[in-house]
Amino acid sequence: AEFELLVGNATEERRALGFWITTRFPGGRNRGLTKLFLEFSPNEVLTVRDRLNFPDEGSGPAEVRVDLFIVPNREGFERITRSSKPSLTNYYVILVESE
Repeated sequence: AEFELLVGNATEERRALGFWITTRFPGGRNRGLTKLFLEFSPNEVLTVRDRLNFPDEGSGPAEVRVDLFIVPNREGFERITRSSKPSLTNYYVILVESE
């Protein structure tokens, strides 16, 4: 499934954000899918396009979880573990069709 993410920095300072995106089918376990790291100049808006590859666990509704981490730099994001509390978490339910 392809996705597009529009993210902006509405401050006058440089900012860095890290995203950890996972997916899960009902009854399945969480799967790490992708990590994104974005650095923003003041008042910059970025559009990110990527593709999520779902595991071969079937079709139907899948939960996508997006954890957002406010980090100082790329190294800071790489040090974050799954036990770290994200700054923001969003959940989406999407329909995955078998091919």
